[in-house]
Amino acid sequence: MIIKLNPKNYYLIFQVGIWGLFMLYESITYTIISQDYLKILLNCLLNFCLGILITHYYRSLAIQWGWLNLNLIALIPRIFFAMLLCTTFMTLINIPLDQWMFSNYFVQIHVAFFLSYFFNWSKYIAVWFLTYHLYILHIKSLKEKIELVTALKEIEFNHLKNQLNPHFLFNALNSIRALIDENPNKSKEAITLLSELLRRSLKLSQNQLVNFEDEIKAVECYLHLEKIRYEERLQFTKFIQNDTLNFLFPPMMLQTLVENGIKHGISKMRSGGEIVIKSFLENNKWHVQIVSSGKLKENFEAEAGVGIRNTKERLQLLFGKNAQFIIKQYEENKVLCEIVIEQHTDS
Repeated sequence: MIIKLNPKNYYLIFQVGIWGLFMLYESITYTIISQDYLKILLNCLLNFCLGILITHYYRSLAIQWGWLNLNLIALIPRIFFAMLLCTTFMTLINIPLDQWMFSNYFVQIHVAFFLSYFFNWSKYIAVWFLTYHLYILHIKSLKEKIELVTALKEIEFNHLKNQLNPHFLFNALNSIRALIDENPNKSKEAITLLSELLRRSLKLSQNQLVNFEDEIKAVECYLHLEKIRYEERLQFTKFIQNDTLNFLFPPMMLQTLVENGIKHGISKMRSGGEIVIKSFLENNKWHVQIVSSGKLKENFEAEAGVGIRNTKERLQLLFGKNAQFIIKQYEENKVLCEIVIEQHTDS
């Protein structure tokens, strides 16, 4: 039978475990002073309960006052002050307690005597505070990671909803309908391309990262389908370094950028234009470039909408500082979108 531990019980186990260890050590020390094992047991039980009580009270106040959400600079002086109070409390309780239990071994109380008790209890209190707050920091770290993964999933979901652009599907289906009577063979080819694109889109979207080769094949389906609509107004070429085909890349990101290039550039030019896709490795940095005909407007990010935002957010979440996104006017009538991802090689 497997017993699943409720996470809410972790704190209780921590309290009983750590104060139990402290009192076990104290009981061994007391046996050097006295052989009255009943009094030693009673003393340790009282301190065990007092230790749990005072630290639990601190924890309750720390939660109530929001200390656990503070940064280290703000938290450290509060912890130090709380440790002093807890240690002083345990010292003031234990001196008369020990006097009563072990009266034959006590002399007159003086400052050095008080300090010896204070420092003895300070080590236990310090270990408790350090262990507890390290545990809290660990929990916060796990929570942040969970929130990060959740945010990533949410962005991926929003991207999936937007990647199959309704306008694109509408235009593709209209183009296919026009071709049915005019060129049945070409319409069949277009239906095959659309089916293949939908299949690849759904397959790729199930993963956070895919082989770049699969991403390229999906984009080629999309471009061939768009070429049926734009005909000679759309030209595209690719220069892909073979070594980069097995690199991992966010699914449908390349298509999003190509779509933006066509929608905001080529579709608005009477003579049409060209899409050039490049992928190459240079100084351990992988460059993925999309060069499209057109001019970059000042408010291009607002106009491009969710595509550019999702690209930046996904790169940040997946690669952090190891990736960057660049979009700029490349030449007079060409716009460059570039993704640069650092490739770490094992030495």
